[in-house]
Amino acid sequence: MLAEAPVQGRGDAATVASEVACVRPSAAEEAVPPPRRPRGKARAQVALKLRSALDVSRAIDALRQSLPWLSVEDGLWLVTTLCFYVSGMWPAAHPSRAARQACAHPELCALEVDAERALARTVSIMLTGLEAKTT
Repeated sequence: MLAEAPVQGRGDAATVASEVACVRPSAAEEAVPPPRRPRGKARAQVALKLRSALDVSRAIDALRQSLPWLSVEDGLWLVTTLCFYVSGMWPAAHPSRAARQACAHPELCALEVDAERALARTVSIMLTGLEAKTT
């Protein structure tokens, strides 16, 4: 564990955590360059991330109106996990033309996904687990 690791070169019980806490703020500030205003593609990416954060916040609020037992923390976990789940499942649920042609051969179709069924099942299982955790 990092906080319990002895500081190299010190004979006492000082820890890495306490050594880090003693770093002068000015030294830390000198090591971090001032933020630059994003331009071009980076500006678009920042705007997208800000819109996405707002969308996630709205989704959590909507979930909590329907599921009052859902904490903000669990709502955030649920929404972000489902976003990753859907984005990972998307290529299998929406195969390219070449993949659809390959699936004419049953031995090549092991990863076909019924996305609607899989997502409904996953959401149900996740909500059941979260609700059980709160009681």
